[in-house]
Amino acid sequence: MKIAIPTMDEQTLSAHFGRSTAFLVFDIENGDIRNREVRPNVHGHQAHGHHEHGQGGPVHGHGHDHGGFISLLHDCSVVLSGGMGAGAWNALRGAGMKVYLVQQPASAEEAVGLFLAGELRENEEGVCHTHAHP
Repeated sequence: MKIAIPTMDEQTLSAHFGRSTAFLVFDIENGDIRNREVRPNVHGHQAHGHHEHGQGGPVHGHGHDHGGFISLLHDCSVVLSGGMGAGAWNALRGAGMKVYLVQQPASAEEAVGLFLAGELRENEEGVCHTHAHP
C-alpha cells in the first residue's frame, strides 16, 4: 500500500493539500515503512504561483487542475493531509483513494503511524467547501 502526504519541507504534514510543494509517498508493507519517495507538486497552488481565489485562472476559476493530483498520486491508495479544498477531496475520493485529515500538527512519519494504528478516520472535517481557504 502507498500513502501520500503533502509537505512543505519534506518532513512534516502540510496544513493544506493543494499548497504543498511536494508529496511524500510511503510504501507500506506488513505495517512497516519500506520506502519513502518525494514527488514534487507540479499541479497545485504552488506550481501556479501564489494567487488569491477569485482572480481567475484556467481551471474552475483558480488556476489548478485537480486531475493532475490524480495522475501524480495514481499508485497511492491513501492520502493523509492537514486540510484541503472540496475539489481536491472529491477528485481524490472519486479516483478511489481514501482521504484522512489529520487534525494535529505531525511529522510525516507520525501521521503514517497514526494511520497504521487505526487512530484516523475518514471524514470531511477540515475540508474547505468555499474558495476562501487560507
